[in-house]
Amino acid sequence: ASDSAAKKAIQAKIKEEKKAIFNDLSEKHPGLSSATAKKEAVRLLKKVGIKDAEKRFRDYPFQYSGGMRQRVMIAMALACEPDILFCDEATSALDPQTTRSILNLIKDIQKKMNLTVVMITHQMEVVRDSCDYVAVLDNGKVEAASRSRNYGAGVRILKGLQSVYGYTNDVTKDSLLKIATDLANSFTGERVLTVETLKTKKAKNIHTRTMPLKDVSVEDKIAYLKRADKVLAEYDPRIIRRQVSFNNYEKKVVIFSTKGYEFVDCKERGRVAVLAVAAEEGKIETSFNGPGASAGFEWFLNEMNIEEVALKTAKTAITMLGAKECPSGIMPVVIGNGFGGVIFHEACGHSLEGTSVSKKLSVFSDSLGKQIASPIVTAIDDGTISNGWGSNNIDDEGNPTQKTVLIKDGVCTSFLLDDFTGRRIGMKGNGACRRQSYKYEPTSRMSNTYIAPGKNTPEEIIAATKLGLYAAS
Repeated sequence: ASDSAAKKAIQAKIKEEKKAIFNDLSEKHPGLSSATAKKEAVRLLKKVGIKDAEKRFRDYPFQYSGGMRQRVMIAMALACEPDILFCDEATSALDPQTTRSILNLIKDIQKKMNLTVVMITHQMEVVRDSCDYVAVLDNGKVEAASRSRNYGAGVRILKGLQSVYGYTNDVTKDSLLKIATDLANSFTGERVLTVETLKTKKAKNIHTRTMPLKDVSVEDKIAYLKRADKVLAEYDPRIIRRQVSFNNYEKKVVIFSTKGYEFVDCKERGRVAVLAVAAEEGKIETSFNGPGASAGFEWFLNEMNIEEVALKTAKTAITMLGAKECPSGIMPVVIGNGFGGVIFHEACGHSLEGTSVSKKLSVFSDSLGKQIASPIVTAIDDGTISNGWGSNNIDDEGNPTQKTVLIKDGVCTSFLLDDFTGRRIGMKGNGACRRQSYKYEPTSRMSNTYIAPGKNTPEEIIAATKLGLYAAS
């Protein structure tokens, strides 16, 4: 009898927790039915690599391995549609192989969804795997300064609308020939193209650098970070945790193409991350800012004011401690600069990429020449902005990056295409091909997306809004 009572108590508790989770999702996604919520949950489980997601949807946590449970937690976080994904000890207690798979998953999600990922970990091997160079200040103390290096090669073979891809970090001639032969065996028929010679093309550098990041000493980077830490430390005693870091990477790329060229390029990016955690009467709020650029250290010294970034971060964390709940309901929303670009990027940008458009998976697949937005909206993707975070000299098929007008006066005028996805819809690529690393097949992706300036001032827009929500950047 006692066992039966205990079983009923456990079942009641599980039912209560499931209801709480569903209520949380309902608050985030008003009007979400149980069937739709299940469909979305299964989609997210697939996204994080859970096999047979439909069958495993109702499994209990003890039926999953440690790595699978971490994947489910990531899926739960993605259900909230975050701009920042906090991974707090996401790989602790996992074996090395599982740790590697979880880190690869997080990297993949970060690239595909353009999220900022904050890795909170005591495992420096995790930090080294995530960045090429890292310097970390935690509450004013230098916790880490490290370098890492990885390399490899990827091979892609195309036939009509089919593609196969493989990669290796063994870049010897025999290894590359083997992977190319194995991939070629995926297709039947005769070879249709032969490349006899390759001409070397060095990519024209669109970025200006006078202080390459790799040449800046660890001491100079730490001194730079201490300027931000000082602002955080002195702002308010309610800031109980502060973390400032600097990471940068240099990527040397060589692309061999059946167009008869060997493309050579070098990419260098750097990013500062400023985190403040404030607490008062049991309430904890977090604020984060992470500006970066495809530039040298002079950009961080002259174009970006690290004290202002730290001040904004500290102020936001403290303000959030006493902030009221945001009003809900259907109302006009006025979106400030910066944040508006993020909204466009997530809501529309990905749906204008050839990856989804060419397979008829996007709502915009048949929208060329059609009105899809207000006549005052002109949206642009520009991979040629000097020192822009999303800019590149060439894309990952060797084509020069371009400035592409996606929406002109509300009319859809173009898509973001790599050469391969362009085949499906009879259009040429426009320099929008990108891959995360040699481990990933190239695909179409955005660079720097933004909405062009309109004719009205922010003050005029707000004045014309009787009652609405203002989302500041």
